[in-house]
Amino acid sequence: MIELKNYISVDGSYGGYQSLFGNGTIGSFFGCGAVALTDCLVYKNIFAFENRKEYVRILEKVYKAVKPNQGINFLRGPFDQIVFNFGLGTYSKRKVIRAIKKLYDENAEIKYLNNNSSSKEALDFINLGILQNMPVMMLSYADESNYKFHWVNITGVDIIHERVIISTWGEKRRITDFPKYWRRKSLFNKKILVAFN
Repeated sequence: MIELKNYISVDGSYGGYQSLFGNGTIGSFFGCGAVALTDCLVYKNIFAFENRKEYVRILEKVYKAVKPNQGINFLRGPFDQIVFNFGLGTYSKRKVIRAIKKLYDENAEIKYLNNNSSSKEALDFINLGILQNMPVMMLSYADESNYKFHWVNITGVDIIHERVIISTWGEKRRITDFPKYWRRKSLFNKKILVAFN
């Protein structure tokens, strides 16, 4: 197992967490992408904080750059029909990539992989990110796990036993059978990995 050293901690947590936005706020429900990106930027020393209040200021700045969806949208479909789209949160790698370029570096090398790739390719992608001392962001769409429509940061990987360590909701957790987790597919089940350096 290789794991990032000295990962972000806010008041003893393992990484940031959405309730830092304040209970009952949109961010507390749908700010996981902003939290994951904030932790990456802090880990990369783009931003620094000494206390919870300073972390929350950074988190709010990242949230504004990510611009999560915040409600019900009515879109015009390809045949002029009205399409109902319930969109809350950040479920687009484009939004995260745009925020990385805005907050970090316009020319940042950003790599991503989706679950059309094999679990071996995904584990190799994660391994490379961790070896480069960088968390790897992962978005899971609808699946049977606890991480539906949710961004997490992968902070450790064990290639031999095919498992990863993640930071989510301020806790350190494990996905112990990563190939099974990665392969789960349905019409709306997609997983995306994002890394930058």
